[in-house]
Amino acid sequence: KLRDGALALYDKICMVSHSCGPNCEVIEAVELHGAAAWKGHPRATMLRTTAPVMAGEELTISYVPSMILHSPRKTRQALLQTLRGFFCRCKRCSRRGRSRA
Repeated sequence: KLRDGALALYDKICMVSHSCGPNCEVIEAVELHGAAAWKGHPRATMLRTTAPVMAGEELTISYVPSMILHSPRKTRQALLQTLRGFFCRCKRCSRRGRSRA
């Protein structure tokens, strides 16, 4: 979903998995480069790392708004189950012993 509410499907970015501790974000190219500098498609998006990524490491994004990532694990998992149809088993949700993982 783009900032203006439009829906889009990008053939490469759509293959990126969800994580509650993502190492990337999807950003509109115009936002990254500025409207005057960006000469590509006005709806182009880019996958940008938000943390160091090692060679071979999976690239992940959050399928939920960033404010939800601060919620307890059970809240995040319930929301993802309801909105996206899957039970989250990302590294962060799989940690044992931390109720707010």
